[in-house]
Amino acid sequence: MRLAVFCGSADGRSGSRYKEAAYHLGRLLAERNIELVYGGARVGLMGAVASGASVPAAGWSGCCQRVLPNASSLILS
Repeated sequence: MRLAVFCGSADGRSGSRYKEAAYHLGRLLAERNIELVYGGARVGLMGAVASGASVPAAGWSGCCQRVLPNASSLILS
């Protein structure tokens, strides 16, 4: 099973729990063997979801536009 997640490339408000919640969501998906499909960035909330999903290595797929102004923010492996 796959689940697409769309969230911001920023961390959210300072002192908020958004980033922690995004990471926890990724962990829950991985623990349940649900593959994450997301925006492909390693920054902000999208990166936090991907980091959580990659801990138990359930898998993820990143998708992004062909041309990005800052390609260094992508997860390539």
